[in-house]
Amino acid sequence: AEVVSAFVAAGADPNARDDEGWTPLHMAGGANDSAEVVSAFVAAGADPNARDREGWTPLHVATRDNSAAIVRALIDTGADPGRRTSYGWAALTTATMLSETPMVAGEILRLHLPDGSLTQDRQWQRKGLHKAACWFDHDRAWPAKECYYFAVNENPGDGSSPLVAFPVVRFRTGTAEPQGSPVLHLGGGGPGRSMDFETDPFRIWSDYGALISDAERDLYVIDPRGVGMSYPRLHCMNALEPVRKGLSMKLDAREDGLLWNEAYVACKARLDGEGRNLSHYNSAVVAMDVEALRRAFGVRQWVLWGSSYGARYALTIARDFPGSAEALILNGAAFPGLKYTETRAADLERAIERAFDWCGRNGICDPKSLRGRFWELVRRLDEDPLTLTDLPSLATSSVERLELTGSRLLDVVLFALYEGEFFEVFPFLVEQLEHGRTSILDEALGTWLLYWVLDGSLSDPVMGAHYCAEEYPFVDFEKAVGNAGEANSHVGSITRIGLDLDKEYCRIWNVEPARPIEGEAVATSIPTLFLQGALDPTTPIDRLDGQLKHFGNHEVLVFEDSSHSGSVYGRCAMEAAGHFVQHKRLEERHRQCVKP
Repeated sequence: AEVVSAFVAAGADPNARDDEGWTPLHMAGGANDSAEVVSAFVAAGADPNARDREGWTPLHVATRDNSAAIVRALIDTGADPGRRTSYGWAALTTATMLSETPMVAGEILRLHLPDGSLTQDRQWQRKGLHKAACWFDHDRAWPAKECYYFAVNENPGDGSSPLVAFPVVRFRTGTAEPQGSPVLHLGGGGPGRSMDFETDPFRIWSDYGALISDAERDLYVIDPRGVGMSYPRLHCMNALEPVRKGLSMKLDAREDGLLWNEAYVACKARLDGEGRNLSHYNSAVVAMDVEALRRAFGVRQWVLWGSSYGARYALTIARDFPGSAEALILNGAAFPGLKYTETRAADLERAIERAFDWCGRNGICDPKSLRGRFWELVRRLDEDPLTLTDLPSLATSSVERLELTGSRLLDVVLFALYEGEFFEVFPFLVEQLEHGRTSILDEALGTWLLYWVLDGSLSDPVMGAHYCAEEYPFVDFEKAVGNAGEANSHVGSITRIGLDLDKEYCRIWNVEPARPIEGEAVATSIPTLFLQGALDPTTPIDRLDGQLKHFGNHEVLVFEDSSHSGSVYGRCAMEAAGHFVQHKRLEERHRQCVKP
C-alpha cells in the first residue's frame, strides 16, 4: 500500500490502462491478496468499476482469482456487483463459474440475499426459500421473473448437517393468472450440467417461453444441488491442469484416463477438506429437494420437465412422490435400470454407424467407403498423431498445442454427434483430415474442449457421485467386457480401457451405493410426453421403445433430424408440449410438424 501511495504522490495515474483496457486496480484484483493495496488505489482515485475491453471490472477479475479478502475490499470501496461484462456476466456469475473457493461466491451472493441469509463465514443460517435479487438483466422483452435460493440440509436425514442451497428462477406466464400446475425444469442434465443461468439466462426463456405462453403455466427452473449457480458449487476446475497438459502429449486412451483420475484424486481431497459428503448428491436426494421446494412454494402439483439425466430426476420424483406430478415431459430421457455401462460398446459403435447410414441415406457419401476411411484415419492418428497449434478453438480454450490421436478424434466425434447438425459435416471432416486440413474439425474440437474436457460449468464430482451410486453398483462388469469384445476393435479396445478405469474412478469418489430400487425401471401412469431425437446416441429409439411398457399413459414425438439436443427446443416441440400439458394428448398436426 505504501508503494502505491508513493507512486501516486509522484504523479502516476491510478486509472492508466494497458492495451487490454486493464487498470492497475484490475491487476491488484487478480494478483494481490492485500486489502490495503485495494484501499490505497481507490483512495488515490482509482475507479473500482473501470471496465476493460471485454467489460470486466476489477471485481470480476478478483472473483476469478479466489481471494475472498480482495472481493470484500473491492465491494467495501465501491465496486458494484451488478456490473456486467460484454457477455452479460455479473460478478456472481464469474464467482460461481471461475472460482475454486466457495467463500468468493459467498461474498457476492450475500449482496443478492436479504440480511441474515448468510452468516459472516458465508454459511446458510436457515433452511427454506431465500428471495434473491436476480443476477441477470431485466430487459423489457422478458417476462416477469423472481429469483430465489432454496437452502436444505446436505444430508436430508440429518437436520444438523450443513446447509447447501440451489437457485430457483420463476418465470411468470403472460396471462393474468396461471391456468394450472407450473412447469418445473429439473436442470441441465448430465448429471452435473447447469442450466446456464450464469452465462445465458435469456436462452432459457427463448427455448421455453412458447411452452408457458401456450400452456398458460408459470415456469420454474433450477440447478440441482452442487451444480451451476448452486452454493457451494462442486467442481474440479482447478484440478484439471494434468489433463490440460496431457493434451499436448501423444497419449493412448489409458494414459488419458489415468490423468483424469489423477485430477479427480486432487479434487476429492479438496472437497473432503471442505467437509462435503458426495453420498448426498444423487437422484433420490434431488427428488427430496424438489418435494421440499414444492411444499415451500405451496404448489399442489408440478409438470416436470426432464432433459437427459434430468428425466431420471423426473422419474425418481414420480416414483417417490407420485402425487406431486400432474404430467412428465422427458426430452432425450435417461432411464433407471437400463445399465448403460453394460451396452456402452454397442452404443458407441451404433452412434458412429448411424452417422455412416445418415450420410448414405441422404446421398452425401458411400457409407461403406466412409466407414473404412474413418476407421483407417483413427488407426493412423493413433500411430502418428496430428499436431495442432494455431486453431481458434485451442486459443479459446487456452490450449497451446494438442496431439490429435485416433482415440481423441473418436471422442471428439462422439461428443459432436450429440448435435444433429454434425451429421451433415461428418463426411467432409473425414475428407479434410485425410489431407491434413482442420477447418471443420476446429468447431467440433472447440465444443469438445469447452463443454466436456475443460468445461468450467460441469460439476465432475456431482456426475461421479450419481454414476458411482446409482449406475455402477448394478452393472455386471464381466458382461460389459464381454459385450465390448463383440464391437469394432477400436471401440472395443477403448471401452475395455474405460471399464477398467471406471472401477478406480468410483473408488476415488467413494460414495455409498444407492438403494437396490435405483437399479430398477420406474413404472408410472402419470401422463408422459417423450420428445426424442431419431439420431440420439445416448437413448436410441429402440431403447425408448423398450421402456414404453412401463408408462400407462404416454405420447412419443420423434424428431427425425435431431440428436440428443437440437430441434426439440423449437416452436414445433413447444407447441406440442403446451398442448400435452393442457390436454394430456397430442393431435396429428403435432406429429406432422416434426417431419423434415
